[in-house]
Amino acid sequence: MVRLGREVRPVPSRRPRAAFISDVAVLDADWDVRRAFARLLRVAGYRVRTYRSAEEFLSADIAGAVGCLVLDVHLEGISGLRLHQELAHRHLSLPMVFVTADDNAISAVEALPGHDAIACLRKPCEDAALIAAVADSLAGH
Repeated sequence: MVRLGREVRPVPSRRPRAAFISDVAVLDADWDVRRAFARLLRVAGYRVRTYRSAEEFLSADIAGAVGCLVLDVHLEGISGLRLHQELAHRHLSLPMVFVTADDNAISAVEALPGHDAIACLRKPCEDAALIAAVADSLAGH
């Protein structure tokens, strides 16, 4: 807020309100992976929220405020694939960038119905590949 005489007006944000759709949620049980992905995406200009599980993400009740999910296929508890189904059941369509160290999981992601899965990247993934996948998911959604 800026005080001009007696009038108080809000200071315009450097980012327009519409840019908030560029929020990205990173879901991975591994703290180091969550931290690395979050840092990388923040440097690329995204607002990032991290979660260690699908249950934590769902309990935060922010799915409608997120533009893209970056998630491990094999999350502890509810898997990334099951989260995809749960969000579809709730009629929430979010673009998802799956990451996995399991080659078999890539086939499972490719077989998902709908077009929410933008990419499935093999861990460890290249920084540029992750940033490009997130950018593609936000551009197409």
